[in-house]
Amino acid sequence: AEGANQRADVRRPLPPTYLF
Repeated sequence: AEGANQRADVRRPLPPTYLF
């Protein structure tokens, strides 16, 4: 939540595609 593309936010059911 803090970083836009820093670490996967497992607290929310978001797809890992936003990391890339």
